[in-house]
Amino acid sequence: MESLLAWTLFCVVTDRPMKIGIDPQPYFDVADSERSYEEKLEAYEVLADKHFDRVAFEEFKAEQLSELGQATYDFMRSPDLERILDQTVADIFPAHEHGAFKAHFGGLLGHWINNHAKHYKA
Repeated sequence: MESLLAWTLFCVVTDRPMKIGIDPQPYFDVADSERSYEEKLEAYEVLADKHFDRVAFEEFKAEQLSELGQATYDFMRSPDLERILDQTVADIFPAHEHGAFKAHFGGLLGHWINNHAKHYKA
């Protein structure tokens, strides 16, 4: 959740197009090459770093979003998120499926919260 929000903010602030998809051909070319497994992993990392402008993104996060983790954690635990989840499920799914989807998405969010609790103040 936090990473997606950070990426979205980076794209908005820097006017970078928020490309969801990538051109897979360079990755296929690496996979089909005679490189070792480790060399392929390094090549994939170079491709991903270039696509996501990793250096600029990491600098942006450090300079502009240093409090994002705590803010995201606090929001994920808030009644506001609970209301958003309720409304989203009600808007998208048929009434007879509300309980199942609320439990599903609530479980995913709860899992995220539990995994991040050790990093942030409750």
